[in-house]
Amino acid sequence: MTRSYAYRLIDQGRVIRTLEQVMSPIGDIINEHTARKLKPQLDVIVETIQERIADGADRPGAPQALEGSMGTETEGSRNAL
Repeated sequence: MTRSYAYRLIDQGRVIRTLEQVMSPIGDIINEHTARKLKPQLDVIVETIQERIADGADRPGAPQALEGSMGTETEGSRNAL
């Protein structure tokens, strides 16, 4: 395993841990590639989810929360259709 790949896996774990603090368990829908796409926007995504919860929304599942925050379809939401 290369050093850069190891760091990408560490970042994946950090993204998952951060998101699980504000939403329902994520499971395996956040792969390394998705984590790389989410990482630069992570603070905004978390803030958006926290605002929705503060406004009375239930803790969202990952696909719904990430679609609403990023405006894109996640791997898990594609599979759910």
